[in-house]
Amino acid sequence: MRRWALKGVLLALVLALVPALKISADATGPQSPACGNYKVVRNEVIAGVKFAKGTYQINTFGISCAKVMGSKGLFAQFLKLKDKDPLPKPWRYLAGAVGAPKFSSGAGVGFRVQLIGAMPTKSPTPTPTAIGDPEGAVGGTPSPTPTPTPTTKPIELPSVGSGCKVEGETATNGSTKLVCRNTANNVLKYFELTKSFTTASNPVSPDKLATCRLTDQRPLPHQPQGTKITYPVNPHFGSVKSGVQKIAVVGLDFNDSPGQGNPIEILGNNLEKAKEFFNWYSNGKVKLEFTTHDKWIRLSQPSSAFVTGEHFTSTAGALSVPDMAKEFNSAINKHINLSGYTAVFFVYPKTIEKITENFGQAAGWEGMPAFYGFAPSYYPIEYPYWIYIIHELLHEQGLQGHSPKTAWRFGVLLNGNGYTAGINSWDELAVDWLTEDEIYCVDKPNLKPVQIELAPIERQQSGVHTIMIKLDNHRALVIESHRQGDFAQGMPDYGYGVTLQLVDTKIPTTWDDDQATSIYLKIPTYNRRGPEYGTQINNKYANDSGINLYNGIGVSGARWGLDQNYLMLEGEKFTFEGITIEFVKSGNTDLISLNN
Repeated sequence: MRRWALKGVLLALVLALVPALKISADATGPQSPACGNYKVVRNEVIAGVKFAKGTYQINTFGISCAKVMGSKGLFAQFLKLKDKDPLPKPWRYLAGAVGAPKFSSGAGVGFRVQLIGAMPTKSPTPTPTAIGDPEGAVGGTPSPTPTPTPTTKPIELPSVGSGCKVEGETATNGSTKLVCRNTANNVLKYFELTKSFTTASNPVSPDKLATCRLTDQRPLPHQPQGTKITYPVNPHFGSVKSGVQKIAVVGLDFNDSPGQGNPIEILGNNLEKAKEFFNWYSNGKVKLEFTTHDKWIRLSQPSSAFVTGEHFTSTAGALSVPDMAKEFNSAINKHINLSGYTAVFFVYPKTIEKITENFGQAAGWEGMPAFYGFAPSYYPIEYPYWIYIIHELLHEQGLQGHSPKTAWRFGVLLNGNGYTAGINSWDELAVDWLTEDEIYCVDKPNLKPVQIELAPIERQQSGVHTIMIKLDNHRALVIESHRQGDFAQGMPDYGYGVTLQLVDTKIPTTWDDDQATSIYLKIPTYNRRGPEYGTQINNKYANDSGINLYNGIGVSGARWGLDQNYLMLEGEKFTFEGITIEFVKSGNTDLISLNN
């Protein structure tokens, strides 16, 4: 059973007087002293964020107070917007960091507004009471009746399950952070956002894990050669089923494109993230050991000799891909003895112009390790490099991957920088990493009414991660929960749901069309997408793929909103071949009800 390995802690913020204010993101510290105070005379909403009436202290950073304060200042302009209007570009609300709400137009430029006093409710002035004449006096003046004090209705704070208006908007109630999500019949509700998980108790799986291991029934020959879609999967040359895999990481440069500084710094913490992935999903079976070289390694030919096309293809006027690998192997071996290494990953200089695509050569050719190069086109889109490392190392494990193909941005073996980057449970079963306590496996004739709490597959959260129903000798229905997590940094806060993956081991996955061994079943009968999220990156590569910057990485498709067509939402039901799947309730886990 996986140990419960959590990275990060719950951000718990208590906003005095107005706990319904949206939490903002971390930003450069404000200037001191404050610019002054601004009085908001009624409850307002800016870009979906609630601001209660009261007095706000305004601090700026990287911008003058004059541009923010006053009736014509930025804050006043924002207050005049309609509730759902976006902020004028390039301004954005920083949703998620510590402190009072912040607005920013770029790195180190913005302002903070902090509630320092809720607007008091005006009490009516009582009618003066006249003093009457002494009791019994003739013509005595009666005392007037005081005007009653009207009752002020308290502001109702949002809570888990209460209604909301804009998908993706966030709010707080005390220390509880909330996000507005869609549910069945397009009903919007608040859900709690937390990184504190508990392990759910579940019934014992009626069948052993082996029941759900279907045989590979694709027509021969299997393509690509040596790749597998079912258990058992055999690792390629240099990879292991269990143990340590040695990976070299270097920088390669050229006379016409020299590198600057330490090439390994380009990758940041991505190597640690790759280690974390393998350790978690393999249940500690396979560990990665990285050897790095902090100086650029000069190749003997100019960069034009190493230009590749899409999908690791050779190009006219350049070396063939195998010959490039030989050049890499020769140059790197002068600095690192590559004997016993599984793979080499390398970066090019950020200033390189002639090379734009990835490089790839699988392990085993002439006894060499695998060679994989990061595409220079990744640099301007804030690509999460660890995902490319994992993607190729899973292929080296023997997995074919690239299935399901729709929705395109789910899973590490499909799209490199999409919503999620976990390994789907079918591939995890095939590579023999799933354990009995992580799967609810049942042969369809044995299926009885049952409820299962599913833990999202992208989080390091213990519990049952998948329901697999064996339909016949070549098909299975795989049910999984998805959420933002350690291996789904690209999923928005409003994103959640359950996928229904139909696996058919008679169907091969092909490269040039939509055919795949498995598909996600489409849930709604209409097109369902969430709102755009993140900050737009303006360059050709980003614009072509709808990439926005979110959680520190470029996320493909974020500009077009989360594709929810293949996600069951809370309250929805779906029937497939007599099996009814109901999404009962969503929280830290997703409660699923099954009936046959």
